[in-house]
Amino acid sequence: MAAAKKGELVPRPARKTEYEIRFATADAQKGWRDLVATIRNPMAEAWDFLTRTPLSTTPTNYPLRGELGTISRG
Repeated sequence: MAAAKKGELVPRPARKTEYEIRFATADAQKGWRDLVATIRNPMAEAWDFLTRTPLSTTPTNYPLRGELGTISRG
């Protein structure tokens, strides 16, 4: 492990019961970064919701449809 630098951001530790969110594409990573830059607090709330309850469906949180709804890897 590399030595920490002064002022370096401390990463948020995940709870043992949380899920991980991973980017499927570079475009997804850029889109997330752009949204965080413009609406940081709602994106933090979305991240918390998705890592705690990724399968929950609400009026504002629902699975994507069509080809955006699934991704095949490997």
